[in-house]
Amino acid sequence: RLRAPVRMPPAKGMRQPVASKPLLDCFWNLADVEPTARVEAASQLLALLAADPTAEGGCADAELSPELAYALGRLIKGLASSRDCARQGFALALAQLLRAFPAVTPARVLDETDKELQAGSKGPAEEREQAIGYFFAHAAIVRSGRLLPDAASTAAKGGAAKKAKRSADSGVSGCPADAARVLRGLAKAADRRWFLAEGAMLAASELVEGALIESLPDAERSMAAQALLPELVTALGGRERNLPDCRPDQLLLALRAGKAFCDAGAGALLCAALPGLGIDVRTGSLLSGSSGGTGGSGSLARTAPLLLEPLRSASCAHPRVHSVWEAVLDELLGPEGPAISNPGVEESGKKRKGAPVQSGLAAGCAGLAQLWRFVVDEGLVMAPSAERKYLALRLLQRALPRVCASAEAAALAAGADAASAKAAAAAAAAPLLSKPLITFLGHTLRGQQHWLRPVAADALAAVEAAASNNEALAIALLARLGPAAIASANASETAAYEGNDAAAPTAKRGKGEKGGK
Repeated sequence: RLRAPVRMPPAKGMRQPVASKPLLDCFWNLADVEPTARVEAASQLLALLAADPTAEGGCADAELSPELAYALGRLIKGLASSRDCARQGFALALAQLLRAFPAVTPARVLDETDKELQAGSKGPAEEREQAIGYFFAHAAIVRSGRLLPDAASTAAKGGAAKKAKRSADSGVSGCPADAARVLRGLAKAADRRWFLAEGAMLAASELVEGALIESLPDAERSMAAQALLPELVTALGGRERNLPDCRPDQLLLALRAGKAFCDAGAGALLCAALPGLGIDVRTGSLLSGSSGGTGGSGSLARTAPLLLEPLRSASCAHPRVHSVWEAVLDELLGPEGPAISNPGVEESGKKRKGAPVQSGLAAGCAGLAQLWRFVVDEGLVMAPSAERKYLALRLLQRALPRVCASAEAAALAAGADAASAKAAAAAAAAPLLSKPLITFLGHTLRGQQHWLRPVAADALAAVEAAASNNEALAIALLARLGPAAIASANASETAAYEGNDAAAPTAKRGKGEKGGK
């Protein structure tokens, strides 16, 4: 006998779908390998969330709508996914979500991140993925701009002016406590996985520089500096940390954060908290020694040996050049920018007010020469590690054009003529073309099967480009090579020509001659 069908009651605690299919499709497309597809998916996701009137989130204390709460949780969990480019796409969408919705505060994102991506909650394989996602979540908060004090302009970039005004009225401005918490999380991400350390400290540097930006009132900058200082000390290894014990990423953070603190008037506070690093209380520089110099040769002669191990360990980023080297070059030579023929004179012929600042570049070039001798010549070229030799060649390729341009600009700013400026550039670049480096470069280029030959060819091209634009540098390079090296090069070139000439006549010989056809 047939029975009537029994309708089962819904399972207890069964989750009902809170997101529409178009919204779910956006999450799938966020992992696309094409950057344009990820950007389009993030834009579509924000448009769908903004179309829901309950997802407006007028103030920081407002409750999130179901769809917005689902999107936030899904984005944070997706940061731990290794599928295609999911981390990049989900981090992009999370940063834009923070910009567009004031209710999605950095504190909420940090709480959700700690709940979903906490260390020690999974197995070793999943822990690695979660550590990467943990870093991406904190980096997205920094890139969103929500930690900056000017929250009104930040919200205006992500939405309409009405949302910007509501954001300012609701107190969504950058909170020093949130900034300190993000800095703590970035330091934790650097400790969880070594390959995340460089990116984490780069994000931490951006955070510190943004929180202490010059446009802020002095009172707000002082408040932000006091809130960030304990976490900065922890990120740099503690109060007892010395310069030789720093990791390359910690040195990167110290270089950039030190200048930001001193510009904010908190240099004495930072120096007292980190006495072992020898930070200059006036400039915030680590490259000027304890005497308070300007990064010249005298001060770096004392500091360069202490920087040997941190800068030599930067070969861990092989085959890239670690970002700490960019910070060192910026510290000594100034930020890289377009070349100018005479930085001390305007088009009208009048001297600029800021022209004397360029004269400090000469001291930076002299300081780089000291650093080059200790770190590159002795620490990289003479090292048995092939990765460190590779780094030395890459540094030559990157530093030589900047040194020539900076030294020439400094000479022109001091009133020298073009010929004297070229000579000054040659004198500044000569220490980079040291005997150990030139000898290793020639040895590598002679070895046809040497795996460093391509990068050596790139370094040689940089040397040729610098010498072709500066006759004084070309003469200095020939003098440094010496007669023996030049004779050896000429002999090799002659042998190559003779080899070609010996092979060519075989086709011209008659039938009766030896070798015949």
